[in-house]
Amino acid sequence: MTVLAILLVIAMKVLQTSLQLPTRIPPLILPPTKKIIHIGALFVSNDTRYTPWVGYEGSAGALLVAIDRVREMHLLDDFEFNITVKFDNCIEKDAVGLAFELISQYNVDIIFGPTCNVPAIAVGVMASYYNLPHYIWGFTTANELALSLAILSVMRHFNWNEFAFIHTPSEDPQKCPIFLTDIQKAVYANPDFTISYQGQFRNPTIDEITQTLLEVKSKARIIVLCLSLPQNKRSFMLRASEQNMLGDDYVYIFADLGTRGYSKLLKYKIKFVLLYSGCFLGIGSQNNRTTYVWEDQSNIPDGLDTKAFNAFDKAFILSDIAEDKDTSRAYEEFALKVNSKIMESPFFCGDACNKSSGWKLAESASQLYDAFLIWANMANKSLTENVSYRDGAWMFNRTAGTYEGLLNNVTIAWDGARIPNFSFSGLDSNMESQILGLILMDNRGENATFIPQYNVQNEDSIVWNGRKRPMAVPITSQSFVSHASDLKVIEGKSETANMCYFYYAKDALMGLKHKVALKYEQHVNEEFRRMRQIEHDNLNRFFGITVDADFTYSLWRFCSRGTLQDVITKGSLPMDSVFIHSMMMDIASGLIYIHDSFLGFHGRLTSQVCMVDDRWQVKISYYGLTYIKDFEHRSNEELLWTAPEILRGEADIKGTPEGDVYSFAIIASELVTKRTAWDLDNRKENIEDIIRIVKKTTMDPFRPDIETTDNMDIVPSLVRFCYS
Repeated sequence: MTVLAILLVIAMKVLQTSLQLPTRIPPLILPPTKKIIHIGALFVSNDTRYTPWVGYEGSAGALLVAIDRVREMHLLDDFEFNITVKFDNCIEKDAVGLAFELISQYNVDIIFGPTCNVPAIAVGVMASYYNLPHYIWGFTTANELALSLAILSVMRHFNWNEFAFIHTPSEDPQKCPIFLTDIQKAVYANPDFTISYQGQFRNPTIDEITQTLLEVKSKARIIVLCLSLPQNKRSFMLRASEQNMLGDDYVYIFADLGTRGYSKLLKYKIKFVLLYSGCFLGIGSQNNRTTYVWEDQSNIPDGLDTKAFNAFDKAFILSDIAEDKDTSRAYEEFALKVNSKIMESPFFCGDACNKSSGWKLAESASQLYDAFLIWANMANKSLTENVSYRDGAWMFNRTAGTYEGLLNNVTIAWDGARIPNFSFSGLDSNMESQILGLILMDNRGENATFIPQYNVQNEDSIVWNGRKRPMAVPITSQSFVSHASDLKVIEGKSETANMCYFYYAKDALMGLKHKVALKYEQHVNEEFRRMRQIEHDNLNRFFGITVDADFTYSLWRFCSRGTLQDVITKGSLPMDSVFIHSMMMDIASGLIYIHDSFLGFHGRLTSQVCMVDDRWQVKISYYGLTYIKDFEHRSNEELLWTAPEILRGEADIKGTPEGDVYSFAIIASELVTKRTAWDLDNRKENIEDIIRIVKKTTMDPFRPDIETTDNMDIVPSLVRFCYS
């Protein structure tokens, strides 16, 4: 080693000693950069209709609580999360616009919300188009449909086959109408049940509620209500009391999601207890007490609390099960965490979320937490299978299953809907809330089972407080059967040998007379119930049966222009080809519905049972009524519309679809020629001759002549085809 080299080594050691430098500098190792998953969330804020259940301030923090849990479970370890919040406030157009903004501008990888029915459906369509994962929570139509099935399970348990449904759109213009649609779907799929009355009051005023009660009074005894606000429930039950509709034969069921039973906590500043039965025991000052639904909370009380208290003896609550969540340690810890997280980035809620300001955990916040964990599980699984965590279709097809939730297991159906369970609660003899039944959904969310939580042998004392179980309708008045004394004659309409006219409540009805003693057997009642469910533009609405000393009457909606035969006979309109074609289409449309329904055929179709309303629309009456028709022989005049194979006894005398087509052709010939069937006034054969010839002629069928001066070449050809 040279002298210079030795000096350099000595100099370096001196420098190392004086500067305390390491003998060897290690390479700089930076932590790996994590990918970011962009989360979009749509919330409701500052809307008292929704905030107690799905409000932003009371639920958004659940996202960060869920992220902490994801870290503990080591899901998506290589990712960070960025949250973007928008406020759709359950308004469809805002939800669509904001969802598009989240997708196009913020490039989100997943959308949570909206929390209401219509916006959730619209955003779901958009997410499907972009193939992004979309998870919903809160007030969604899947839960509303499950609630509808839960209602039917209650009806089935208590042997009630029909009920009324009443709601108001004033509380939420979306929830109750969609609830009504879902319950109609459920009833349609379960023909054992009938909605005997559907009503609403636009504003919960005394007059409107009273009018609705007067309408339902003659039509139902089991009344299901979609009302959320305690003051509206109280007002409704007070009006029911005023109308003497609290007898032992009346039952009121308040059905809702997130309902707090019979009580409501005014403040959330103190410790309180919620019994498993759903009854609050508040502990604290007057400002922090629990109030019950029958208590007036207005500034100037009306003094009717005792009357309202007694009214709720006839009321039950059906709602999704909340378990005993307010007293559970898990729920209390969750509430504390959500409150803490809402103060952090990216929310920074501030004073509005301080407990001292009355902050309260949103009722459905745990659903948001559960939804995030379910998505995280699926996103993590997608990575293990080399699939993009943005692939919404892949996730949707694999999400069904049971997952660990905050309070209990969460089941997701094949269609991505969370499957809720429900409780049915009532008041005992001490007016304390008690859970009478649990309603459990199957894993597909398609069937509900009522599990009684009481000794069914003691139902009268436990459920009805010593009374007998009410019937769906009072014994003296089957829902499809009323007494003639309940009807008022329509002035100016003369009774005929076959028909009379009534007012029933506010409905104008016509009554077809039947000289038949009706037996209320199960199959007869079942047909009447199903007939009352029929809704079609070209079928006249069937209202039910009424009886007096002389006749049984089938009641149908009154059509102001009378029968089609009347219209043709009177020559009251210039029926051109377009008009005739329209009327024929009306009749054909009604027949198609009948042939595709449980009825199968009409069997007694004539122009005398085709009614014409004030808009010149044709509506078929006298369908169904199988028992009555079995004992009601056809008159000779009616045989003019009867198919030859039925006259000859070669087909079922009750009727066939093919026989209906023949009857349709006879009616069509009346329309085309603008004359009554077979034009009896202008031919030599009488009714008996025509029936005899039609019955015997097979090679060269004897049919009405079709002569027309209008440009209707196609229509007569169609009529002749139907003849054959």
